[in-house]
Amino acid sequence: MRPGTLARLPGPPELTVDPDCAICHLPPNANCGCEANAMVAAVKEAESRVMKPEYRKVREWARHRAQDYVLQYFGLLSERRKQDYRARVAELTDNARRYYGALPHPSDMRAAHEQLRRGINEDWKASVTRYPEVLDYFFSLVKVRYPSDSDPRVRDPPLSAMNGIVRRSGR
Repeated sequence: MRPGTLARLPGPPELTVDPDCAICHLPPNANCGCEANAMVAAVKEAESRVMKPEYRKVREWARHRAQDYVLQYFGLLSERRKQDYRARVAELTDNARRYYGALPHPSDMRAAHEQLRRGINEDWKASVTRYPEVLDYFFSLVKVRYPSDSDPRVRDPPLSAMNGIVRRSGR
């Protein structure tokens, strides 16, 4: 050591103290799992409080749009069926007038009507069975945005105990 300089004495060793479990008070080496279970429960509760209303809104939004789409799709298909039916009835009527000078036979009209009914049922089934595909599409349009980790609201949330500590420490 040079004259006029103070020797640095070693300070106390750095202490590392792990806290006991905040729930059951067992020592840290007991690995009780209470705190992990409490965190899982807290996440579920927060999710229920915050996200359930949002899930409900998204579900209703997607459901309404899917329902509207399926009904429009069915309307398009069924209108084509009705046009085919009207054309068939016109053909039956023209043929009956031309060849017999009368109205079409009731059994021919019933057959045309039954064909329309079967077709409408097929169109409805084709429309309704598209719900999974249509719902997937509308749900896929919903986007959840997260703020970046550098966002001040994430770095220094206004949760009283630490409010402003991050700003003051310059982290």
